[in-house]
Amino acid sequence: MSMTPEQLQAYTWQREIDERNRPLSDEELDSLFPEGYKVLQPPAGYVALSTKLRLLKKIETLLTLGYQKSCTQWVPGSKC
Repeated sequence: MSMTPEQLQAYTWQREIDERNRPLSDEELDSLFPEGYKVLQPPAGYVALSTKLRLLKKIETLLTLGYQKSCTQWVPGSKC
C-alpha cells in the first residue's frame, strides 16, 4: 500500500501523538515520584466522577436552563 506524502506525514504525526499520549505503567509512574512518596487509599465511600458523568451533568444543566445562542457581534448597550 503506497501513501501520498501528505498521508505519510499524517500517519507519522498520529503515531507520534499516540505514543506521547499512551498510558504510563505503574513502574513509569513510580519513577516520577520522589523517594518516600506513598499512594494513599481513598476515603471510604469516595466515588470519583468520571469525565462522562461530568459531561452528562453539563448537558443536563444546559437542557434545564435552556440553551441560548450568543450574539455574533457585540454592540455597546446590548445584553449579549
